[in-house]
Parts: sequence; C-alpha cells; structure tokens
Amino acid sequence: MTEPPSNPRRLRPDPAAVFDAFAEPAALIGPGGRIWRVNAGFTEHFGAAIADASLDDWLCDPLDRHAAPWRRGGPGSGAFRALVKTADGGECAAQITVRGAGAGVLLATLTIQRADRDAQAVAETRLDIATRLGELSAWRYDFDTAEGWVEGPLAGPFNGFGPAAWRGRVHPDDLGALTAAFLAMEFGGGFDQRFRVRGEDGRWRLHHACGAREPGFGPNGRRASGFVRDAGGAQGEVDADPAEAAASAQMSAWTYDVTSRRLRLTGPVLERLGLPQPVFELDILDWRARLPTCDHAQMDQATRDLEARGVTEVEYRVRAQNGELVWLTLRGGVSEQDASGAVLRFSGFLSEISPRKQLEHKLAERERQLSEAVDAGLIGIWSIDMSTGAQRVHGRLASWMKAGPDGEVEPAQWRAVIHPDEFAKARAAHEAVRAGRAFRTFDYRLAAPEGWRWARTTGQIVESDPAGRPLRAAGVVIDISAERAFARALAAEKRRFETIYQNTPALMHSVDADGRTIMVSDYWSARMGYAREEAAGAPGWRFFIPDDQARVRDDILPRSMREGVIKNVPLTALTRSGEPIEVRLSAFWERDEIGRPVRAHGVFAEVGDLNEARRELEAQNEALERVNRELGRFTTVASHDLQEPLRKISAFASLLRRRYSGSIDPDADQSLEYLVDAAGRMRTLIDDLLAYSRASSRAVAFEPIALSAVWAETLEGHDLQIAEAEAHIEAGPLPAVRGDRVLLKLLFANLLSNALKYRKGPGVRISLQASAERGAVRLVFADDGIGFDQSFAEKVFEPFSRLHGREEYAGTGIGLAICQQAVERQGGRIWVETAPGAGARFHITLPAEAQSGATAGAA
Repeated sequence: MTEPPSNPRRLRPDPAAVFDAFAEPAALIGPGGRIWRVNAGFTEHFGAAIADASLDDWLCDPLDRHAAPWRRGGPGSGAFRALVKTADGGECAAQITVRGAGAGVLLATLTIQRADRDAQAVAETRLDIATRLGELSAWRYDFDTAEGWVEGPLAGPFNGFGPAAWRGRVHPDDLGALTAAFLAMEFGGGFDQRFRVRGEDGRWRLHHACGAREPGFGPNGRRASGFVRDAGGAQGEVDADPAEAAASAQMSAWTYDVTSRRLRLTGPVLERLGLPQPVFELDILDWRARLPTCDHAQMDQATRDLEARGVTEVEYRVRAQNGELVWLTLRGGVSEQDASGAVLRFSGFLSEISPRKQLEHKLAERERQLSEAVDAGLIGIWSIDMSTGAQRVHGRLASWMKAGPDGEVEPAQWRAVIHPDEFAKARAAHEAVRAGRAFRTFDYRLAAPEGWRWARTTGQIVESDPAGRPLRAAGVVIDISAERAFARALAAEKRRFETIYQNTPALMHSVDADGRTIMVSDYWSARMGYAREEAAGAPGWRFFIPDDQARVRDDILPRSMREGVIKNVPLTALTRSGEPIEVRLSAFWERDEIGRPVRAHGVFAEVGDLNEARRELEAQNEALERVNRELGRFTTVASHDLQEPLRKISAFASLLRRRYSGSIDPDADQSLEYLVDAAGRMRTLIDDLLAYSRASSRAVAFEPIALSAVWAETLEGHDLQIAEAEAHIEAGPLPAVRGDRVLLKLLFANLLSNALKYRKGPGVRISLQASAERGAVRLVFADDGIGFDQSFAEKVFEPFSRLHGREEYAGTGIGLAICQQAVERQGGRIWVETAPGAGARFHITLPAEAQSGATAGAA
C-alpha cells in the first residue's frame, strides 16, 4: 500500500486510535479512494487490501464507483449505500460513510446492511444520488419487456426508451459495442460505455452511461439500473470515445448470420487472438476448428441453448495464431428475426477471462494445499491483539475450546485444553509474545474429543506500530501426534535393532563412511578379544592380518561403497592375542536421502572348519585322481601287455591238446583241458573288465539319441544268438532321449545277452516298452527266463557277482554292472523286479530329449 501524505503529525486522531474506536470495517483513504491502511474488521469482512488498491475495487459495479463521494469534487464527505464484495467472493449491501480526517485523509467506515433490504436500498441510493448531484440521470431497464426510462436532466431524449427508440438515436458506429455491452449486463457483466446520441437539435452528443443488473436477477427480476450523463459534444472527444470505451471494456462484439453461417468479430479480442482488425469474418466451422477438441461440447451446448431458448452463456478456449489457448466467455442471444419470427441473426459479446481462469486455478490450488494442510494435521490458527489482550482461534481448535462466534477465547479456556504438565511452558511463550520477544516453537498436549493429542505451535508478530511496538501476533497449531508416535516407534525399533545386533552370535562390525569402527557386537568383542571402547574409532582394516589390511582399505571398502553391497569376500581376521581367524565378509551400506554412504554393517562368517574340510576334500580328490591314473595305466596294461602273453598261452595250450590228446595219460589230458579253459576264461574276464572300465571312466558325450535306432543296431549285432535261442522279441514305439550312444549300446547289448543266456529253453520271449514321465523316459525290458530271488535284486548289479555256477551258465557276472554304470552315468536309474521261474523285468529311467518327438521303431 502507499503511505499517507507527508507530515503525518497533523493527522488527528492517531490512525491506530481511530481504528480501535471503530468495531465495523474501516479504512484510511486518500483522494480518489486510494487505500493507505485498513483495520482488522475490514480484513475480516472484505479481505486484506492489496498494494496500491482503491476502495473502488470493493464496489460491485461501475455505477457505485462513479457515485462514490471520494470521486466527486470538494471534501468528499458523505454517505451512500452500495453493493460491496466480501472476502468469500460474494456480495452484500453496505452503507459507506466518509469523513475528513485532516491533511487530505478520509476515514471510510462500512456498515453492513440487512440482506433482505439489499435491492431496495441500492435502488433508493442511486435515485437519491442522481437527484442530489443534478448532472447525473438515473435510468432503469426491464429486459423482459424491453422497455426502459430515465429520470433526471436527460429524461427528455430517453424517457420511455425501447429498442427502436434508443437504437434510432445512437450513432451507427457505436451501436454494435453498445448492444454487446447491454447483452453483457443482461448476463451479469458490468456496464460502462461512452456512445454518441443525436440530440433534439440534430447534433451528436457524447453520453457516458454506467450501470449493472439489480439484485434479484432471475425469472422474476430481470432489471438493470444506472446513471447516464452528458459528456459533451467536442468533435475530437466524440471521435476518440468509442475506441476508448471498447479498450476500457475489453469486450468484443460478435454476430452470427444464420443464412451464411458466417461469424463476424470486432474488438480487442481480435488482437489477443492475433486476427486481422478491426473486423474479422470466418465460417463457423473454421471457428470451431480453433477450439481444442475437448471444448467442442461447450460450443455445441451454446448452439443448442440459442436454438431452444434464444440466449446463451458459455466459456471455452480458442487457439490464437501463436498457438496459445485463450479463455473466452461468450454471451448473447437473438438479435434479428424476420416477419414470421424466424431467426436471422444472433449477436452478443466476447471477453477474455484467462486471468480469471488463472486465478480460479490458483484458488483451487490454494484450496487443495489448505485441504492437504488440514489433512496433514493443521488443528487451528490463533491470533492475539496486544492492545486489548483479545485472543481468537479458528479451525478444529475453536470447537475443542468452545470458542465464541468469531473465535474469541479467554485464558481460562486455554487452561482447560492444555495438559497441566505443559501449561507453564505455554504461558511462558504467551508472555514472551506479549512482551514483544520472538515466539519460540514448542510442543504440548491438547485435550481433543478423542483424548490427548500432541500439538506443535508456532507464530510471530504480524503487526507493529511505527515505534516498533507489537500490535498483533498470529500463528498455527499443528497436530504432531503421528510424528510423536512415529518417533516412539523409531526409538523402540532402534532399541530392538541394537538388542539383536549385540546378542546375535556372529562377528558383526559397523564402520562409518571413513572406515572408522562405530559399533561391534558382543560376540565380536568376545571372540576378537577387544573391549567395545577399544574398537570404537579404530580403522576397520586394523583387525585383519597385515596382508589383508591393504586389501580392505584400498579395494574392498571403496568397492563396497560404490556397489552398496559385498558378499563372501575371503579374509583373515586377527584377534588381540594374535590368533588368525579365517572369515568371509558380507556387508551393506546405509545411505542418506541423497544417496551418500553413511555407515556399513558387516558380518564375518568363520570358515576355518569349512576351509579345513575343503582342504581335506582336495587331498582326497588328488588321491582319487592318482587312483584313476593308475586304473588307466592298468587298463592299458590289461588291453595290451596282458592280452599278448595270454593269447600265446591259449594258442600253445590248444596246440598241445590237439597234438597230444590221447597220447599221454588221462590226468595230463584233463590238465590240458583245464589250461585251455582257464586261458579262455581269463581272456573273457579281461575283455569284460575293459568293457566295465570304459563304461565307468569314458567321458560322456550327451546328444539327442533315437532309441529305436540303437535297439535296431543291437538286434542286428546279436542275430546269431537270437536265432540259436529261437527268441521272440517285441518292442513298442521308442522315443528320443538325451544320452551317450556308446553307453546306450552297452546297456541294450548286455540286457539282451543276459536275457538270451538265462532262458529256460528254446523260444524265450523278450519285450522292450517305453513311457514318458515328468521329463524322463521309462524303459521296461522283460523276459520270461529263469528269474531269481528278489532278495538278490541289488547284488546282481555288483561286478563279477554270479548267482549260478560256471558249469550252468558261462560268463563273468559283470554284464549287469556295466548296465548300471551306463544308466547312472547318463543321469538315470535301473532296478529289477523278478521271481524264480517268472523271468525278470528291468526298469530304466533316462532323461528325455525335450526338443524331439517320439521316434517309433519295432523289431
């Protein structure tokens, strides 16, 4: 606000004393109504006065502004009634009394009138002002009857004016703007126009009219009233006035021709939209194209209103030439009809409302923020008048304290809601504010309907006199019960964390961002031999062997800060007594709100026993590798070095038997038989041992295998044995598996040889069937041979295990051991179901080949 004129000492009485003397709203104003200062009542009823504001800004229509005493010549004192704006955006009737306060300063007081007398009071005031001032003529107009009248000096030219009468007197160039202004007033807009009127002498006179619709606007009260005065007849003033009026009104006229579907625009909105001036015409569809799609519905509704009721009022956005969306309000109605009543033309006015929309958006945002503040815990607002000691509260706090109508409270009411333990603190803060000292924020408990609530109050001095003495203090009260509850929960969680940390039987160690120890667990302290006080502040890497200290300091700590976490890093911790402890370190970093590392918590898992077991296992693996190497050398010896002398023994024994059989005594013949037989069995045994070795030690080469092909090869390789045994063999569809071809051939060959060997006689029956189960293939190989007791079901898979003598059945007893090796090395399993004389059923599971379908085959 601007300051009062110089030499304020001449103001009598003092402004503060003047304001205190008036309970109603009051303001100190200068010439033209410029506000210098307002009292608390004015702020409460009408809102705070803005910088460089005028009292005119609180009047609802131009008529009252022109009639206000402070705008007339002379001292400006007087009283009049008018409609004024209220802080909540509404309006009410008030009597405004203006008095001189010395040195060109006026004191204006506003007395609120009863609502049911608003319309009558305003109308009577206007007629009274018109009569007293003389140069003004009061007018009224009825929109329903389209008739009006004027009282005063200009009653002659306008008395009984209707559309035809006044339109015929108004200058044609001014008629469009005046029509638009009248439509604006009909739909709630203000009216303040200059226009030319032909006088009784035929000369053009400039008239200035202002007004507004009267209260009660609606189906039963569609009237307007105002003033009109003769503004002179100078040619220059007449020529410049329409442009001045249009600019001041910031309105544009529009006309829509129903026949041509053309829209005609004039006025300031053309410049705002970047369109050619002073007149612009376009097709109605081109105008619609300038609206964003989401606003088409508003334009369509306006069209329907015009067709149904003859009038419309709508708000929508139009895209300017620079791409900006401009908010416009459009009002209008039927302006021309033919003799049959058909509508020829609609007319009205356009005005930009972008600032208002922006204000609405800001108000909505403020409302949202206030709502969020209330939801977040705003309990109330308080204020203290230092001169009177009066206190007021608003919000939920007012209902808790049972405050008066305007929020007035007494000190005793504060005592009733503040917890006794905090009352002294609250009183000290109040006394500090009363003494003019800074307000100190503090927490206390308040008695709410649901019980005690923790609150925090803060405030400040908001008004002081010229000498700096505080006049008024204000502040807010915020509910912090949730904050307090959270703090308690956080403290309990901290205690719980520390309890778990200290009592967990693990080596737990925490460091800060510089690597300094800030906490260790009780178990760490006991195991490492350092008191907690000794460890605190020491570098974390100090507690490792020298070779690991540099690793921790230069590599592990910086890397863990970058990555946020490390896992199972092998280190060797060093106790105070010098004992090394093999550990694996896992840790993570806490970070602050902007992501900086604050502290790290690490756990040292002791792995000495595990490392010892690992070393023992490595030693056993090394020994096993030596055994495997020896076995490999044995296989080489068996396949080469043993085979050669064995072949010579077998050959010469056979030669001796053929040459000397019958030539020597029977004992010698039998010895030669034994020798030949033993050499043959030794050779078979070596061959079987080589086969078993290959099955157990060769590298497995997994690949998709069609079992039907492997089974066919097996049958082909045993065709003589099959023919000799007169065997009947059946096989169902066999799928593909993922396995090793050599091992599968060994499996099928040994199963088939076993079945052909242990038959009851000619005509043995053998079958091979397959089925799928959970990612695997099950094979069932069955025969109707001699079988054996189920108690030997596991023994038969042991190498060189025989259930029958060599005189009954030849062989070394290693075939089924080879089968087991072949199956298990491919990730499968083999077992047998049998009974004496009932044959045997061998079950085999093998991994299925997921990518291949079943391949059928039969023999």
